[in-house]
Amino acid sequence: MALSHREKARKLQQESAAAWSAGKIDNDRYETLTRFYAEHLRLAQKDLAYWREEAAARADALKVECRELSRDAQRLAQEEKEKRIAPAQAAQERTRIERETARRRAVISELAEVLTAEDSAALGGFIDLPLERYRGQQGAPSLDARRGWRLTWEMVVLALAGLLIAFAVITALPLFTGSDWSPWGARAPNIECAFAFDDAQQQSLIVECRNRGWRPFQMYLPWPDAVPSPDLLRDRNVGGIEVLVREWGEEEFQPRYIPSEWWFFNGRPLIAGEAVVVEPLLTVRFELDTAMVRGIASGAEAIRLEVKRGDGTLFDTFEADFSDERPRPTPARIPPPERRPAPPAPVPTEEVIPEIPEEEPVIDDEPEVPVEEVPAEPPVFAYVSVVGSVGGRAALAVQLPGETRARRVTVEAGDELGGGWMIDDVAREVELTVVLVHPATGRRVQVRQGAPEPVRLTEPVN
Repeated sequence: MALSHREKARKLQQESAAAWSAGKIDNDRYETLTRFYAEHLRLAQKDLAYWREEAAARADALKVECRELSRDAQRLAQEEKEKRIAPAQAAQERTRIERETARRRAVISELAEVLTAEDSAALGGFIDLPLERYRGQQGAPSLDARRGWRLTWEMVVLALAGLLIAFAVITALPLFTGSDWSPWGARAPNIECAFAFDDAQQQSLIVECRNRGWRPFQMYLPWPDAVPSPDLLRDRNVGGIEVLVREWGEEEFQPRYIPSEWWFFNGRPLIAGEAVVVEPLLTVRFELDTAMVRGIASGAEAIRLEVKRGDGTLFDTFEADFSDERPRPTPARIPPPERRPAPPAPVPTEEVIPEIPEEEPVIDDEPEVPVEEVPAEPPVFAYVSVVGSVGGRAALAVQLPGETRARRVTVEAGDELGGGWMIDDVAREVELTVVLVHPATGRRVQVRQGAPEPVRLTEPVN
């Protein structure tokens, strides 16, 4: 346990360093995690030193007991030689001494491995637990040195062990059969969720999920796109959250592909295929980047979240309308004023009207210059720049209008960025270049790593 505790703390410390290098966490979060994992490393080293001292002391005590058993064997041989003990009783006592000696020597050999082991693999393998559950009650049980009533107490211990094993089998039977039955009634996997936006701008949606069941529950976000194996779609202890979007002008919600990087857990974006385990009676907190969801295709009017498990059971739902105004409609063309026919000329009378000489028309030699219409500036969807590459995928910094900081996402060819834009290609020949395409208009944009300014992705003007 102590070795696994130390290895788990080192691994998490390395992962936080990699996340900070990739820009997934800021400096304050990295320093907090560093102090947290360093404290667990210190505790693991303290526990490891304690248990090694206990192992050394226990090995010394067992060696003393082996010497006492050796003296008992010599005394038994002397009594048998002097015929002070019956042969049958002497044979029974000799068998007991040999059995006790062999048992102690086996324990001494195991303790020697404990004293020299440097990793958990040398002692049976890594024990994967949350960091807070590694530290247990210190103190090693010692062997009973009493001689009397040995056979009787062994029988009592075996009987109690049998009862405990039977109770454990009955209690854990649902875990191995997949049944919801238990000695205290049926407890099917059940997830309860609470939903809330973090601010009035609806930039992030907070989802808190609590496991009301008696078995751990694995959640994949988004469901079912993040599931690594189709077999998990039928597992009752596996599930996730499916995202559906209703776009402007539509009446029904439709499932939309949401990258796993738009979901955040413990301050970092999720990786596709990564499961978040919700332990029984515990709560986990997720965060969905709704600012990216709202830029999907022609714009999202409302969002619907469905919390499901693998056999199709629906745990919870949530719907919300976004507070933004509808997309700007195309201004209607104002028709020109209707020309009315000129009134008929009056009928001339007998009165003589003197003729007025006609003036010569003034000829304007300058040609009339047509006034050019200035096209409307298309609205900006996001400012995009290439940060680097993480795990074979390109890392982009995406900043939406009105936001104070850019959000970092990892993408590959075929991913949807929002606003109708998709990732067409990721090239790594000389410098990392991401090619984006807008299928609705056919526009293509290249974003190169190291460019002095972010690239403006605009929305089409209707």
